[in-house]
Amino acid sequence: LPEPLDLGQLPANGVFVVGDLDVWDEQSRREIEKRAADWGWPIIAEATSGLMAATTTIPAGNVLVDDRQQRALLRPDLVISIGPFGLHRGLLALVDEAERHIAVQLRPRTDPPDPLRTAERVLSRLPTGQVAVDPDWLQRWHNAATTKLQLTEPPASRRELVHQQAWRRLSSER
Repeated sequence: LPEPLDLGQLPANGVFVVGDLDVWDEQSRREIEKRAADWGWPIIAEATSGLMAATTTIPAGNVLVDDRQQRALLRPDLVISIGPFGLHRGLLALVDEAERHIAVQLRPRTDPPDPLRTAERVLSRLPTGQVAVDPDWLQRWHNAATTKLQLTEPPASRRELVHQQAWRRLSSER
């Protein structure tokens, strides 16, 4: 049987966690960015995702979810993780603490798309579904990130800047 791609009705309070994507896979990036924008879900992107500049990507999202109190306030009902991830403990904790987790493995790799083994299923393609968008959900994430960045010591924000610059360089070398 083909794996189910339409997940039906999905919660408004979801999050995309995007790890390592192939440098040349612009189609997947566009699909993830469009899905996140359509569903009103934030993206927490690792530097190797190539999605640091996406419209719903949370600036310094990894820094934000390192904070246990922020994770509790922004706890998602569903995390859809895409690609291998796990460079940050806070990100692993966010996925572990979510009500539900679905993993997506776009390419066969040695790195698992579900390092915590919490996914109820692992798909090979980005799923579809319907979401009753809650515009406050994404705004809460952006507001929390803005506040966190203002309070964070400069090294954390510089680290995110270095990640963005590294990705731009890698992307331009294609």
